[in-house]
Amino acid sequence: MRICMFETMNLSVPMIDIAGTLYTSSAVLAETFGIALPTVRSVVKRNKERFSGATIGDALLSVADCDANGWKETLRIERLRKDTVLWSHRDLIHLGLLLTGETARAFQEDVIDLIEQHALPFDMHEIPLMICRVRGLIGQMERVGRQIAIGLLG
Repeated sequence: MRICMFETMNLSVPMIDIAGTLYTSSAVLAETFGIALPTVRSVVKRNKERFSGATIGDALLSVADCDANGWKETLRIERLRKDTVLWSHRDLIHLGLLLTGETARAFQEDVIDLIEQHALPFDMHEIPLMICRVRGLIGQMERVGRQIAIGLLG
């Protein structure tokens, strides 16, 4: 387990790496998006199916083999309890997409920009031409296949 910074878009979030998955706390999420802690809880409660929140008590997050004091401070966890919830980097992204604050809106704009940068431009007028090209290639492949078959049989 190691402490790291998860940097994405316009956010820099302290997280801990446990077996290749990054986790952070509700307090850090609230601070990151400039919202109250109860807001994090209410958004998660309304959208349970989107969040994976793991607890310290889960076998994956066993703290017996590590020094908890270092990451308790980083994640702003006052008391370490078995039911303390930690959120993955995917949960961070889901929360950013669901919130309406200024930081969340900037995050959402960055996500939209990223999608637009990676979207392939597609001209609807090219579809029939593409279909004709594919059909032409298939026709050529069938003719070549028949010629090969005739050559082998003949």
